[in-house]
Amino acid sequence: MTPPPLRIEHRCRASVLEKETLWRLEGDTLLKIVEGLPPFSIPLHSIVRICLEYAPTQYLKQRCLCRLDDSRGVSASFPSGHYVDFAAFEDRSASYRPFVLELIRRRAAYGPGCRYLAGTSFANWLLQSTVLAGGLAILTTVLWHLSSAVNDWTWERILIVLGMIPAGLLWLASNRPREFDPARVPQELLPPKPELS
Repeated sequence: MTPPPLRIEHRCRASVLEKETLWRLEGDTLLKIVEGLPPFSIPLHSIVRICLEYAPTQYLKQRCLCRLDDSRGVSASFPSGHYVDFAAFEDRSASYRPFVLELIRRRAAYGPGCRYLAGTSFANWLLQSTVLAGGLAILTTVLWHLSSAVNDWTWERILIVLGMIPAGLLWLASNRPREFDPARVPQELLPPKPELS
């Protein structure tokens, strides 16, 4: 078995408001490199929290996000997607997945002192669950009492809403707040492994 590389990189741009950022794991340091700025380093032993989240968008259905905090109060995050232009995003899962797994592996090698979290905050998860349940209750009530008065145009809209329910349920299931063992990273919070051609 070959040892993991000493240097591994992930390049991304989260939005139009940010420049492209090169994230590099180099030895025991995580570097954030933005063109025109000096590299910002985060020693791996100082990382106190790593959180993985399933964060799909209209343009990237498998988008994931990694957030981290260190003992100095520095917070950082990077997505598996890359903003290219207005309404144009590129999937960078091929570099994101191995980068995140290696980041977790290297931080875990330093021992305790870091929390490994999966999903969103409990408050956000509860809010999203309540909104989805309330929406389903309203939709059921409307269909039950007004089904005879619904025209073709309304049925089309209702079918669109019904088609979005599986995505909402997948988000709720994947982003259930919990801690995880760094040796067993939840696969639903990582992009799928790229297929070999």
